[in-house]
Formats: sequence, C-alpha cells, structure tokens
Amino acid sequence: RIVFVGDIHAADRPPLGRTEDYREQILTKLEEVGVASQGADAIVLLGDIFHQPRANLVSHSLVKSLMDIFRRYPAPVYALMGNHDQGEEGYASLPRQPFGVLGEAGVIRVFLSPVVVGQVRLVFRHYDARRDAEPTYYALTDEERDHPFENIILCAHGSLVPPGQVRPYPTVDVRELLDCGADAIISGHLHEDLKISRVAYSGKDGERHLFFSNPGSLSRVSRDKHNMTRTPQLLIMEWEKEFTFSYYELESARPAS
Repeated sequence: RIVFVGDIHAADRPPLGRTEDYREQILTKLEEVGVASQGADAIVLLGDIFHQPRANLVSHSLVKSLMDIFRRYPAPVYALMGNHDQGEEGYASLPRQPFGVLGEAGVIRVFLSPVVVGQVRLVFRHYDARRDAEPTYYALTDEERDHPFENIILCAHGSLVPPGQVRPYPTVDVRELLDCGADAIISGHLHEDLKISRVAYSGKDGERHLFFSNPGSLSRVSRDKHNMTRTPQLLIMEWEKEFTFSYYELESARPAS
C-alpha cells in the first residue's frame, strides 16, 4: 500500500489570493496525511514540498515544522525534487536547499536509484527543466528494468498528461511512454486532478496496461476555476495481484471559498 501526496507548496507567507493562515492550513493537511497513511508501506511526496524556490525565503521554523511532521509518519517517506525545491543547478543544488536539509535530517528519502517496496519497484524522475517535456527522460534504463518483479511504478515530477489532453505549453502525452518500461506512472507538477487513466497496448508478452495518475496538489496555490471546485486529495495505490487505486479526500481541507 503506497500513499502518493501531490505538490505541497509549504510557505511562510501565503501565495497571492490565499488567506493569512495558509502555512497553518498546509501543516494541518500534512498531519492528516500521516493519519490517512496508517498501514501504508511507503509514502511518496511527488515534489514541490516548498513553494519558494529561494532558500533565503524559507524559515528555519517552517523546515523544523515539516521535520516534526514527517518524522511521525508511519512509513518511509520518499520524495521527488520539484522545480520549487531546487536552485538553478537543479539536482546539484540539493545540499543548499531546504529540501536537502529534510533529506540530510533523514525525515525524507531522496534517491536517484530505484527502491523496492514489497513486490513493487519505485523509479524516480526528479524535475529537470531541460528535459521536462522529453519522452526519453522518463524511459527506464536497462538497470532500472533489471529486477525480479513485474511491477514498476515511475514516480515523476513533470509535465505529463493523460491521453489526448492538449496544453498551451510543452507536455508529454503518456501514450508516448507506453514502452517506457513502467507499469504505472504517478506524477506531480501539474496541480489539477488528472484522474486515473488505464491505457492498453500490445507488449512482447501480449496485451499490457499502463496506469497513469496525477492526484493534484495538496494545496490550492492559485485562485483559479479548477481550485475553486476541487477538494485536495491523496492517491492510494494497493497491489496484490494487480494495481488498484483510490482517492482519500482530506477532511481538514477548508472550502475553497
């Protein structure tokens, strides 16, 4: 059982159009994530833990509050580095970012190599500004494919969209990733709830399916139509003989109005 948490965007000061207690609201939601994750084998943060990409705008107090919450989570916490979690040098900026501090403290686990959780292998694609809309960036390497299990989940922070969606900016349609080597792709970065897609295709062993989902951000950073009509949620994936997905709507999320 794996719990996926969309973009958090924790901040000391509220983004434009948000109430003054934005910080407290985010921390309250994260407390509920821990409650909802009881019995989970892993928790995956899909990137953008922080809202401000500049380290000097993130207080020690906020970092400590996140440490206290993540430390109490009932399962290992794996985290993707989003575009708001890094400096201009990308992943190389990790040691100088608040995101990297959380990793050094051991409250989140940040990996480039795959991680095995039960009978599932997690593969990570942190945000890469140069390759974000490049399908080959999300394709698994031979080393990532070489494992005894048949269930690989690609966890990404990138501009991935369900079949047929068109955006006014560069994206990757998941149909371009049918042969990427993963059985499921769970993505952050885009803040909308992109639902759960199941795309059938022909593989070397017959018909296969690629699952894709982006559960949407934990926060409502922008005051747009989509955020005014949705409830922040978690995506829960369970695997026994096949993948099953369900949503958990956060009871602590205040009405958008």
